[in-house]
Amino acid sequence: IDDKAKREIRIAFDRLVNKLLHPPLESLREPSAGTLLEAVKKLFRLNDPNE
Repeated sequence: IDDKAKREIRIAFDRLVNKLLHPPLESLREPSAGTLLEAVKKLFRLNDPNE
């Protein structure tokens, strides 16, 4: 594939990822998302660097 096609594929892929991740990320930003955020941290074994 030429460079132009690679760029177009990358742009399409980035847009798709952004579209898929937008709703869950917005949910985590809501004020009542504290328990949801803790669940995500536990699910993906994310540690707080301050701990």
